[in-house]
Amino acid sequence: MDNSRTRNSVFNISAAFLLKICTIFTSFVSRTIIIYILGDVVLGLNSLFTTILTVLSLSELGVTSAITYHLYSPMKNKNENKLKEITLLYKTCYRVIGIVMFILGIALIPFLDQFVNINVDYDININVIYIMTLLRSVVSYWFYGFSQVIIEADQKQRVVSTYNTISNLISIVVIILALVLFKNYYIYLLILILFEIIRNIFLYIYTKRNYPWLNDLKNIHISSKLKKLVFKDVYSVFVFKITTTIGQSIDNILISMFISTILVGYYGNYTMIATYVISIATMIINSMGASVGNLHAENDLNKTKKIFYEIDMINFIIMAIFTVCLNQLLTPFILFWLKDTKFVISTLCVHLICANNYIISSLNAIYIFRNALGLFNYGKYNFLACGISNLIFSIILGKFFGLEGVLIATFLSYFIISTYPFPHYLFKYGFKSSPVSYYIEMTFRMVLVILMCLLSNMICKYISIKGLMGLVIQGILCSFVSIMLISICYYKSDKYLSLINRLKNLISRYNRRKK
Repeated sequence: MDNSRTRNSVFNISAAFLLKICTIFTSFVSRTIIIYILGDVVLGLNSLFTTILTVLSLSELGVTSAITYHLYSPMKNKNENKLKEITLLYKTCYRVIGIVMFILGIALIPFLDQFVNINVDYDININVIYIMTLLRSVVSYWFYGFSQVIIEADQKQRVVSTYNTISNLISIVVIILALVLFKNYYIYLLILILFEIIRNIFLYIYTKRNYPWLNDLKNIHISSKLKKLVFKDVYSVFVFKITTTIGQSIDNILISMFISTILVGYYGNYTMIATYVISIATMIINSMGASVGNLHAENDLNKTKKIFYEIDMINFIIMAIFTVCLNQLLTPFILFWLKDTKFVISTLCVHLICANNYIISSLNAIYIFRNALGLFNYGKYNFLACGISNLIFSIILGKFFGLEGVLIATFLSYFIISTYPFPHYLFKYGFKSSPVSYYIEMTFRMVLVILMCLLSNMICKYISIKGLMGLVIQGILCSFVSIMLISICYYKSDKYLSLINRLKNLISRYNRRKK
């Protein structure tokens, strides 16, 4: 069982990694085309509207996390009646939420002028662009988007990753041709909407073929007990996820309102790179999520805790390396990519972007096990407080210090309100133990990452090579410094050694299969 779980995690990680690389490539290509063909105004509007509508995305609201948790056990035990009941409930929720999100999105149209701050002439209908972006966000609710969660609960994220990769590659080719030929942003958005629908239809066909019980949902009765239980968890995750998303979206909205919508596009270039790089680590950890839920279904708390420490160590190692590399390479990469200093933001902003990404992503393992153990009720209002404090601090600091003030506000809000409470909830209510040692570990890791950044910066100052080769050399040096410091600090740690042994065993099994 353990080997099967490990294999599923590896397969899911491999497929998700390929999808992420594909997504990064297609995003860079489409963003580059927007910048050079459609211009700064479209870039800023695209970033702003995507940000506003992110809060309306079901995947961000966390309903999927709550429903997936309830699918783990019946999927493992092949309880088709329970699977049908949960799936029907989820399918209904998906469609209702899609309608509600569309109505809420339309309700924002009269207020769009309050968000857009552009000081140059432009010939784009803001309302039309916004509605098309909204449609792209909600079509998943109406066109079989519920199918994806069934596949993921069965530990087959690689299937979803494969469909997404193919869809992304084909869509980017169509987008490039359309923009080169027509130079029209409306066509760009229409293509994105159509491919979102097509992708969901193909996933639905896959689930119908591979899960025959999906063909018989007509006479299924959803018990009031299940509704109450699921909606309780949905509400808890909803509060958690929506406030997380709002907290992360406040920055772009306030930058647009108080400074410039075009600056949102420039800032978005940095955050896109940082988000995609950090999301590779998050993707690796999240790909283990279904296996974690499957593990918890075995009711072995000691084993669950041991796996947590291994996943948490993996998350820290990858996150630390990526944070150090981003801190050193973000601005040089922007100059290499866009060839113009107008796209460059201040060094302090770069440091704050990296710090915010690290603070949020360092808790990846905590969030995964929180969901897998069903601890949805604990900490659901922390991010609400975080979002409110971020809004207040951002308005005050943003008016006085501009972009830097907004980013400082985000850092303070997340650091104070979310960094330490969530480990407390997991350890106390999930692992039934004290989180004190983990707090000490977290603090030590933060200091270590700062030292890595300082040392890497000192070394990279002596690199005079420019262009792509210079970026590669600096990236290798940053990674080497990070790995060396981590190895020196943790070479005697039980968690580190346990992780190394698991990796050795995995490599050994892989080599035996090859022979």
